[in-house]
Amino acid sequence: LPGVRTANVTLFLNAGGLAASLFFVTLYLQVVLGYSAFAVSAVFAPVTLLILVLSPHAARLTGRYGVRTLLTTGLALLTAGMLLLARVPVEGGLLDVLPAMLLLALGSALAYAPTFVAASSGVPDSDQGAAAGLIGATQELGTAVCLAVLAYAATATTGPVASPAALTAGYRTGLLGAAALLAVATLVALRTPRDLGRTPPVTPVATAD
Repeated sequence: LPGVRTANVTLFLNAGGLAASLFFVTLYLQVVLGYSAFAVSAVFAPVTLLILVLSPHAARLTGRYGVRTLLTTGLALLTAGMLLLARVPVEGGLLDVLPAMLLLALGSALAYAPTFVAASSGVPDSDQGAAAGLIGATQELGTAVCLAVLAYAATATTGPVASPAALTAGYRTGLLGAAALLAVATLVALRTPRDLGRTPPVTPVATAD
């Protein structure tokens, strides 16, 4: 089923890329810029709020425009946000992080609803539980595998001397890798059937006078 395949491949990459962004941005803010744990949570607060506000509308938009439009748009925004994050400087600040994080929030809000719509599209009722279990396992596996690979790449870039410049270079490598994952996910989403997830228009029933 094309919807199930698209959902699982894109979510594997999406979950891994987002997990990496949260991991590297948290380390960058705390280790390089010296933010406290409370300050880091304050940076993430508007991101979480934006997702909570926008996510309920994504399912309705998916029904109107289809999985491909919403999913591709969301993943493209995630890719753009990750590329912006990958440019963080050694002596940066909030303005180097927050706009990119807001892009990630917008992309996440648009991408997740169509992903889960696609994950169950065309699946018989008797197999819906299996489809739900598969997409959940894919999300967890993508987070674990992709984060491990990107963390290894970041550590290799940092090298033996953990100076702020070296650490920032490592975080940039990890974030660039996350952007690459999301770019691939965007290309996969473009292959989704155009009408998948789209709610057919309701035809008014003519009544006899």
